[in-house]
Amino acid sequence: MKKIIVLVAVFLMVSSVAFAQGRFSDTDISNLKGTWSGTLTFTEINVSVKCDLEIINNIIPLYGKLLVYDIPDRLANQMGVMTGTNLFENPSGYLTNKGTVMWAGNNSFFEIWPFGSGRVQGWFYFRSLKGDLDFRKK
Repeated sequence: MKKIIVLVAVFLMVSSVAFAQGRFSDTDISNLKGTWSGTLTFTEINVSVKCDLEIINNIIPLYGKLLVYDIPDRLANQMGVMTGTNLFENPSGYLTNKGTVMWAGNNSFFEIWPFGSGRVQGWFYFRSLKGDLDFRKK
C-alpha cells in the first residue's frame, strides 16, 4: 500500500512539472525581441512545418511576424492559404493574466510562454486547426 501511495505522489509531482508553464516577467518581455526558429505542429492532422517568429519590438503591444515555410497542399487547403511560404503579421501581442504572450485576431490566436533559457513553447488555433509550437532564439 505504501508503494502505491509513493508511486502516486511521484507521478503527481512529475506531472505538475511536465505541464507547468512559465510566466514572462517585464525583463523577459524586453528580451523577446529578435528572431525565434522552430516548428508548428498541427496536432489534429499530424503535420509539422518549420517557421520563424520575428518579434519586432520589446514593449507591449508586441509586433509579431510569423513566417511559415513549406506548407504542404493538404495543410494549405485546410488553412485557406497558398502552399509554400506564408507570412502572418499581428501588431497587438499582449501579456495575459497567466503571464503568457498572446496574439489574437480573425478567429485565430497564438500563445507563447517561456520554457527554459532561449526557448518558448505554446499553442495556437488557426481557422479551426489547433496545435503546439516550440521555438528557440536564433
